[in-house]
Amino acid sequence: MIILGCFFASSIAMFDVRQCDKFDLIARFKCVDSLYKESDAELNKVYKDIFSYLQNDYEGVGEPRTKYLKLAQRDWIKFRDSSCNFENPQGMGSGGEGFGVEYLTCQLEKIIDRIDYLNKFNQN
Repeated sequence: MIILGCFFASSIAMFDVRQCDKFDLIARFKCVDSLYKESDAELNKVYKDIFSYLQNDYEGVGEPRTKYLKLAQRDWIKFRDSSCNFENPQGMGSGGEGFGVEYLTCQLEKIIDRIDYLNKFNQN
């Protein structure tokens, strides 16, 4: 548990959106977008590591866990997007220049949470 806590703490620091607050709106958007892309790449890596591990974890009884991991991830993506659309109803659209930054910030926060959650299952 301590190791996971250390990883999560480092991922929060690594993807801390507050480092973008010092910039004007356009530069802030680019900063948040960069963090979003980096965190999304990290999430994909964690997902692939768990998926690879689970492929070797199937004993032929019931459904393979990889099937449920795929379903859970697809459902989580829908949840992430609908939650951020709810929290920022104008999303990336032109409801004001700040909405794109707020929408990406929401997505980034959800991704960081997901990385923490999936790392609990990562055996690599």
